[in-house]
Amino acid sequence: AIQPVLSLSSLDLTILFEVMMWHATTDGGYVPGIGQMRLRTLNYIHDTECECPPQTKTITNQSIEELNCINSLLSQFDKTRFPFIDKALADFASIKDISKQSPFKILSCFSTLELLLTTYRRSKTDSLSLQLKKKINLLNNQFENKIEIQNYFKGSDQNTLETLVGKLYDYRNDIAHGNSSDFENYLQILGNSKENILSFLLELLRRILIFALKQPQLVADLKAC
Repeated sequence: AIQPVLSLSSLDLTILFEVMMWHATTDGGYVPGIGQMRLRTLNYIHDTECECPPQTKTITNQSIEELNCINSLLSQFDKTRFPFIDKALADFASIKDISKQSPFKILSCFSTLELLLTTYRRSKTDSLSLQLKKKINLLNNQFENKIEIQNYFKGSDQNTLETLVGKLYDYRNDIAHGNSSDFENYLQILGNSKENILSFLLELLRRILIFALKQPQLVADLKAC
């Protein structure tokens, strides 16, 4: 399938109409039709209806090289040895079925991050939030190009990735438990850049998934520790 390749690319392309087809009629004729991605197509239309001018993306030779590289990684990936990574890839693709207007899209990002990087323990000193903070920071240091949080969130240069992930996880908890979020107080670090929360999480998740395809055993070991 081509959609996983497109979703993992930096262009983040989405297939809205999957296949051209012909429908048979009762009189023996045929009527042309289009198979669409249902929720994904409707969400795209809903989420972009107010964009003027519409967003455009340019496919360059570098983009094609990236797509070929991702396709190669996916084709060589051993699903049977690392089923949790395989599920995370499927879950990441399914996030597109949720409108960006819904806070549950953010919740889905964290569910996939937890699947990839955390293990359940009873100790309060090793919570899911703490695991994510430490492990995401470790992985970011392994990326060829680190994610710079200043590109997404305003505020002090002293803010660290671990601090940001912790606050984002607090926001995730608010969504999961139906609480109102206070961006003037405990989530102040996010308050001036709320519109960037989703794009940051999707980019973070995309990079971790690509790293997992390149180094699946390392990610498996990291998840377990």
